[in-house]
Formats: sequence, C-alpha cells, structure tokens
Amino acid sequence: MRELRTKLSLTLLAVVLAFSANTASAGLMTNIWDLDTQGSVDLGTVIGQDLTLQVGDKLFYHDTWFSNAQALGGVILPTPAAITVSSSVSFEGYFGLQFNIVGFQANVGQAANFNLEFDVWVHPDFPDRYISDVHMDLIGGGAAGTGNASITEAVSDDQGKNVLVDDLGFEKTTLFVVANDQGFDRRQDWGYVEPLQKHISIFKDIGITGGTDGSAHISVFTQHFSQIPEPASLALLAMGGLVIVRRRKA
Repeated sequence: MRELRTKLSLTLLAVVLAFSANTASAGLMTNIWDLDTQGSVDLGTVIGQDLTLQVGDKLFYHDTWFSNAQALGGVILPTPAAITVSSSVSFEGYFGLQFNIVGFQANVGQAANFNLEFDVWVHPDFPDRYISDVHMDLIGGGAAGTGNASITEAVSDDQGKNVLVDDLGFEKTTLFVVANDQGFDRRQDWGYVEPLQKHISIFKDIGITGGTDGSAHISVFTQHFSQIPEPASLALLAMGGLVIVRRRKA
C-alpha cells in the first residue's frame, strides 16, 4: 500500500545541480540502447559496445558494470554475457531495469558473490524530473536448508555520499533483500533519495551460499527509480518553493 507524503523541495542548489547533471548526461547520448524499443541486451554486449541503456526518462551507464566475482566450492560464476538486462516499469509507472541471471546457484559447501554497479541519470529531455526513491525487488531467487541468497545495495551522489533515508528522514545506509529458509525472507526494500537527485550511483553486492546443508540461487531482480513529478501527477507551485507529492512503499 502507498501513502502520500508532501514536502517542500527544489531549492536554488537543486536547480544548479540539475543544470550540471543535464550537461554531464548529454555526453551519454551518443551510444544509446533503448530497452523499450530495441529489447533486452546482455551485459557482455553493453560493456563491449560501451552502451548507455535507456528506459523511459532514465539513462543507465557504467564503464565496468560487473566486477569482483568470487566463488568457493565450485560455484559456476556468471559472466556478463549470462546477465540479461531488460526494461521494467513498476505498477506506479516508475522506470527501471530487470536483471536475469543464468545458472547462479550454490549447493552444500559452496558460496559466491559479485558486484554490479551503474549510474542512473534523468534523461536531459526531462528537466523537471528528479529521482526521489529507489526500489529493489528480488523476484526470482530462493534458498533451502542453511542456504542464503541476498543483495545489498548502496546509493550515492556525485561526491560518493549516501543519499538514502527512511520514511522518518533518518539515514538508511543500504537497501537489502534476502531469501532463506531460516525464518527471514525479505524480497523488497526501498528508500527515499534526499536531497532529490538528477544522477545517482548504484553499487550492488550479490551473494549466494549453500551453507552446511542447503542451497540458494538468484535468477531475477528488478530496480525502479521513482521520479518527481510523477507520471500521473503535476508538481504544485507554491510560494517559496515547489510542493511535491511523493508516494512510498508501505
């Protein structure tokens, strides 16, 4: 369930940051793969062709994407070519990515993890939009026995500073989703972005372990980025600032 949250935002500083972000993102416009019109693409192709991905009003780019792969006990690690990226739109209309991983599984005595990292930009054709929330969902994944599958995510600004807060405004250092068979199963997590941003950096640590008597796998997860103004609503002009209506995941 979603509830409305209203606050004053978009100060002069935000306008300056927006101008800088749009100027920088213009450099990403030369080699775009539009996931909505061109279809899904594997990360091997993205990295090899130095592609900028686009979904709706969002651009996604990084020079490496995939790094720090480690395995224990014979786990077969995915290569970038085994990770397919496609467009994803949440039911509220927020744009993002879906990642599909082939064959990422750990059994008894096995463990593995790797990092995914990418930057998210508001497309320069949408100067009035700002990233306001980040949502992560583990759709395909599970564990049995002592197995555990998890994704931890950090979200930072241009200076590398954490920008996540919870619904009370307190700092939230990471997003975290996990699947296991030990009484804890969290498939969704989200956080507000404060202050609002035109550009953020995402760093994911993706791991699985079979433990002493179990198994785990991760095959599908999504990432969505809420925007202000929302697709179905307008920002309200007010004296001294812009009144923004925001939604959050309950």
